Amino acid sequence: MAIGCSVFFLLCNTRHLEGNVSETLDEHLRKNGVHVNEGYLSESQKQIFNQILQSNPQIQTIMEIGLNAGHSAENFMNHCKGLKRFVSFDINDHSYVSVAVQYLSLKCTNCFQFIEGDSQITVPAYAASFPQEKFDLIYIDGGHELSNAFNDISNCKLLAHKDTILLIDDYYCVKKVIDDLSMKNQIFVDEVFETDRNWIRAHYVW
Repeated sequence: MAIGCSVFFLLCNTRHLEGNVSETLDEHLRKNGVHVNEGYLSESQKQIFNQILQSNPQIQTIMEIGLNAGHSAENFMNHCKGLKRFVSFDINDHSYVSVAVQYLSLKCTNCFQFIEGDSQITVPAYAASFPQEKFDLIYIDGGHELSNAFNDISNCKLLAHKDTILLIDDYYCVKKVIDDLSMKNQIFVDEVFETDRNWIRAHYVW
């Protein structure tokens, strides 16, 4: 797989959650001396994510930008009952990312793939290498610089289909980009969530 980045790759051909994991992600992080100081999935966000998963049982493939300590990935794996494939892109700026990758690789033995590197490069490279691969749900929680946000949202369309659910975190940080893409009829914002974290549910316009 030559897509210009480091990859932890596990073939996805059976059901998820087949790993022998007897601890939670938080327990695993603490055991490895990890203190997480950013990017934590809030309880209210988790509840709404899970409602979306429950209301959309057709979801089988998920990708995210921004693994961080793995809390969003763990939650998706725990509550997406039909999950067959989960791909996470992260620049790997923090030492604890590898600890999360270790845990998630065991938890989701046959469906988890981690791709290390700048998502502005790795996402289009991945899409070029696997042009037939499309995801049912895409969660973007990457860089908040406006150019990064624009590229991440635009590039992820390469890995979306017409019914892909798009979740974008930290809405107010990247609102200008989302407004611009909405005005250009590139995405449509279905709902804005203003809880202890602000984020949106949207979809691409084809």
